[in-house]
Amino acid sequence: MRRLVSISELTALLAAILSPASASESAADGHRLLLPLSVNDQNIVDSKNATVALIGVNWAGHERTMLPEGLQHQPIASIVSKVAEVGFNSVRLTFATEMVDDVVDRGGDVTLKTTLERALGAENGTKVLQQIVKNNPSFNENTKRLEVWDAVAAELARQNVFLHLDNHLSKAGWCCPIDDGNGWFGDTFFNTSNWVRSLAFMAEHGKANWKSFSSIGLRNEIREPAALPFAATLEPRNWTTWKARMVQAANAVHAANPEILIFFGGRLLDYDISAPALGSAVGEPSFNFSLAELLFRNKFVFEQHQYNQIEIVRPGDDCGSYVSFLDGLEGNLTVRSAAGSNRAPLVMSEWGHDQRDEKGVFKQSFRRCLVDYMVDRRIGWMVWVLGGSYYTREGVADYDEPFGEFTSLGMMATRIWRLTFLLGLLDHTWSSFRGTDSIKQMQADMKRTYAAFNQTLPSTAKDLTGVSSEGSFWPASIVTVLIASILAMV
Repeated sequence: MRRLVSISELTALLAAILSPASASESAADGHRLLLPLSVNDQNIVDSKNATVALIGVNWAGHERTMLPEGLQHQPIASIVSKVAEVGFNSVRLTFATEMVDDVVDRGGDVTLKTTLERALGAENGTKVLQQIVKNNPSFNENTKRLEVWDAVAAELARQNVFLHLDNHLSKAGWCCPIDDGNGWFGDTFFNTSNWVRSLAFMAEHGKANWKSFSSIGLRNEIREPAALPFAATLEPRNWTTWKARMVQAANAVHAANPEILIFFGGRLLDYDISAPALGSAVGEPSFNFSLAELLFRNKFVFEQHQYNQIEIVRPGDDCGSYVSFLDGLEGNLTVRSAAGSNRAPLVMSEWGHDQRDEKGVFKQSFRRCLVDYMVDRRIGWMVWVLGGSYYTREGVADYDEPFGEFTSLGMMATRIWRLTFLLGLLDHTWSSFRGTDSIKQMQADMKRTYAAFNQTLPSTAKDLTGVSSEGSFWPASIVTVLIASILAMV
């Protein structure tokens, strides 16, 4: 005979099943990060040889404070929860070589108090320190800078998010004007010895301390300076130099941490990977590049960047011209099999557009054409950028996240900015999404990309298409258990 269940028992059952802890535990069980990641032909695979689609978001940490941004506005756990709820499975966390130079050459890691006062001044630095500690009470003024990075890494691991580290530039600051001295090997601030050292240092530090550390990008947006006079130490601006320095750095990373993937960007602000993809370079008969010769060939991943090319992708475009443009930069290397070519995984580690709903950029041809291309070619991606503000950027404290958008290869060469802006996914205080419809479209694009790799959104994600970003979402499996349990008791 069935026992009648009481209202109090039903209430307890509902609370147990629908509690955040239950939901997160279920999600964690189904989406464990199976590290290390490796490469199998054009695919990234996990430790069980299952294909992995890296779908992520950029989180800046390369500005003057050399801290992950946003901690003065929100706790680390809240920021990472926003990442997970959209459905991202990875974060591209950017750092500056200067951070490691401080540790190795300048007396050791610096404290939160010191790094904030250096970047913001004593008064504003103290104010921001108090805000950070209020949101993240495990910190204090004597917490070391790398300990903050470790705390971010720990939370990413706790919420099952891959950590992809990116060496964004050498001298901490905003990237990437063509005249900033960070662009090419041997440039004013681009000391190649320090750069290689910083990559090896962080690879080893991550191996020892970061449970979800999956990969590292050797250098963001490599570019030749365009304005004279050039630094006396500037190395020859060609693919031969690129190969020598990138392979040198990758070998150092692989020796320090043989488990992580190594991302190679090309030239022209990470747009052009044609020469290494093809294995040869026009005008450089002595250049050759073969993945088969690399010690780390099972860890090699190409990366590219794309922003709105309005001179190529016009409103209502059928995408044909843009596809040809991307193919010309070797964005099709994941699907072609030309003799002598270096087929490998490709991740679009930066792309983005204005996130404001009222601007409607998410409805335009650029997003549609690029996402269609990435889905068709099975290209993973990491959108720019998570946060809506910076501790300081370009000398302005509490800077909002507009990012000047360039329009064409000609514009890229001179880095001329337009008045259109790209904005962070989150608002200025890192508390809500900048655009409601825009973030829904991004999640829809994310679902399509995961599906191209025969995957689905991580179960930690909320269905933003049906529920407000402030609401709750319970996976179908939990709802099924709930209904079955109630029926069994009545």
